[in-house]
Amino acid sequence: MRHTHGSVLLYHGVKIKYISRRLGHSDIVTTRQIYSHVLDELEQMQNRKVDTIMERLF
Repeated sequence: MRHTHGSVLLYHGVKIKYISRRLGHSDIVTTRQIYSHVLDELEQMQNRKVDTIMERLF
């Protein structure tokens, strides 16, 4: 449940620094390593969003 909690918060745009403190991680690097798969997916979503925006402009 703990991992799901962190993942859900990330998917809903909660800042990783806040999540790191909330989960009691010693530093944000730990949080980034644990949730790297979620962060990668969010980055891909942002890339698609930017691509769509650019396609509409040109």
